[in-house]
Amino acid sequence: MAQVTINFGSDSDLIELAVASGCRAVFIGIESIDEGILKSMNKKINLASRVANNRRIIKRIQDRGIAVIGTIAVGNDGEPSRIFEDTARFVDKSGLDAVQFTIITPLPGTALFEQLTAEERIVFDDYPEDWVHYSLGSLVFHPKDRSPEEIAAGWKLMIDRVYSKAAMRKRFFYSLFRTKRLSAAYFSYQLNKAYRQAYLDSRFYSDPPLEAFHSHLWKCEREGGGIRSWVLVSIRERDTISVIERQN
Repeated sequence: MAQVTINFGSDSDLIELAVASGCRAVFIGIESIDEGILKSMNKKINLASRVANNRRIIKRIQDRGIAVIGTIAVGNDGEPSRIFEDTARFVDKSGLDAVQFTIITPLPGTALFEQLTAEERIVFDDYPEDWVHYSLGSLVFHPKDRSPEEIAAGWKLMIDRVYSKAAMRKRFFYSLFRTKRLSAAYFSYQLNKAYRQAYLDSRFYSDPPLEAFHSHLWKCEREGGGIRSWVLVSIRERDTISVIERQN
């Protein structure tokens, strides 16, 4: 298995070299199915390939006997309201052999961490105790335009649809049909099983710690037809509320 960028699928010579090397699967960062989000993430390679071409690129790789494992991050600011349903549908229609889902996570040293720290949106910041939440499969900051409950419900919906046993069996047979290699299809199926177990065992899937988010609430102040500012209402103690305003 090799880790490659999406434009790997547009390079016929490189694909043939991978086949000759014995490669049976590639791990590709799809990142997001929304081009607006890709732009905000500065994913220039993905934008150049265009989301609309992902299905064709995936098939081109599979036609040479190589399974495609995708990774997709959700929970970004500005995502469409149906991002979880649309992502589950994309996985089914695109022909991915397996997929790794993550929730966008502000890891220290990243620009996202600096941004969310400055905006006082990180909820789990009592280190090292809170590192347990930084699994890439758990929400650790206040969403800007959705509630934590909406993120948790969408995450569960997406996992249930993509990692149902029926969906996994379907991917296995489709993988075998497309790659025409039992080794590639079997590897993908085992990876699907491992991902399913990891997601079902995770706390954010079964019992998300949503109570922590209700000590800090983001509210949107509107003016006319647009958003004037975001207000962070921080409930530190009972009957004590402080307000911090951040202009857009």
